[in-house]
Amino acid sequence: MSKVYEDDNNYGLLKTTTKYGVVLWFGLFILNVILLLTKWYTNDNQIIITLLSLLVQIGVTIAAVRIAKSSNYSKRALVGVLTSFFAGIISIASIFATTTLIQPDFFTEQRDRAELLFIEAEYSDDQIDELLKAYEEPVVRYAYPISTWVKTVFSGVIISLIVAAFIKERDEKL
Repeated sequence: MSKVYEDDNNYGLLKTTTKYGVVLWFGLFILNVILLLTKWYTNDNQIIITLLSLLVQIGVTIAAVRIAKSSNYSKRALVGVLTSFFAGIISIASIFATTTLIQPDFFTEQRDRAELLFIEAEYSDDQIDELLKAYEEPVVRYAYPISTWVKTVFSGVIISLIVAAFIKERDEKL
């Protein structure tokens, strides 16, 4: 057994997942600050943002699972899931900070962009008004960070299941 899971040491699990959760959060935070400052979120190619975030999450999950080196698939997967969980929790606070301090017009710009897209799609004025209610304060200020947390945890579960299986196969072949 490795240092982390020696005798099923839950403190080691918590320490590893918290540490890598902070690393994951920091990587995603830096990426998001760069994207906010360059206003990439107004770009039609937003899939690039998602792919970059997933690459960061995959890299950190691989590192965390390798450090854990458990022979138990469930524990390896749990390391990745908890890492994403902790990163998501910290992200909630950092999203509030970045959308308040760094880019206070973020939600207004998102609303304006959405309105233009609805107009281009030839929605009626009533439909547009109804759809834009999602961008009203305080709904959007709370829904956005929570949805980001859910996305981080959900993608973390998927990534962790795959990485845990891959790391096991790789380690068994060595």
